[in-house]
Amino acid sequence: MGLCIHSNTKKRKTTSKTTSKTTSKNAKKTIKKYSNHDKSICLNSSVPLYDNSVVFQYYSKSKDNELPGMGAGEKIKRCDVSKYEQLSAIPNWRKMLSNFWEPPGKDTNKALFSLGGHNWRTVQHYLQGIKYMKENPKYYREFSLDSGSVFSKNPLLAKKMYKDIPPDTQFKMHEEAEREKALYAKYSQNIYLKNMLLNTLNAKLVHFRRGKPPLVSYELMRVRQKLRKEFCKNN
Repeated sequence: MGLCIHSNTKKRKTTSKTTSKTTSKNAKKTIKKYSNHDKSICLNSSVPLYDNSVVFQYYSKSKDNELPGMGAGEKIKRCDVSKYEQLSAIPNWRKMLSNFWEPPGKDTNKALFSLGGHNWRTVQHYLQGIKYMKENPKYYREFSLDSGSVFSKNPLLAKKMYKDIPPDTQFKMHEEAEREKALYAKYSQNIYLKNMLLNTLNAKLVHFRRGKPPLVSYELMRVRQKLRKEFCKNN
């Protein structure tokens, strides 16, 4: 039996051309393909939150021309690459993991999810708005699409708004829980996003930060675990 070893930089370079062609070809597949789970994810539905031997790194501008585990800051055992075949067939899957991911299409009034009685363009909008829900509810509502504000339609603008205004005094106590609520709403209300996330299987998901160590996405992986349990229970 051959050894299962981690891929290295040299291997990554030699596979990049093949990867680009494969990803480009798969990018033409329809969104229906994204919903085709491999039901084998339920065989190990009681596994820990993540497998430390497989790491996927993402952010809003992630490149889409590398196989899962072959991108910058990632790792995977060569014998595990084939497990993520369905994930590699999804264009922009790394970008989809970002809190800045917006609904596809040109309609900037389209919400990605609903939460707390309001519609939100991105997770970033909700996380910026929820900071002010208790003590400055007017600011909170302006981040939702229901307000019609310019920055409610643009996550980059939303990140800059009211940055000099301190959040609610108790916000830090609830920040992690609110992030997890928003992530669950994002993935549970969008079938293509849910299926993409489930197809990351048990990989460790980390968010790239320029000049800083990557941030482990614990809330996102807990949402993945919850969705997996729901999926396996219903299938």
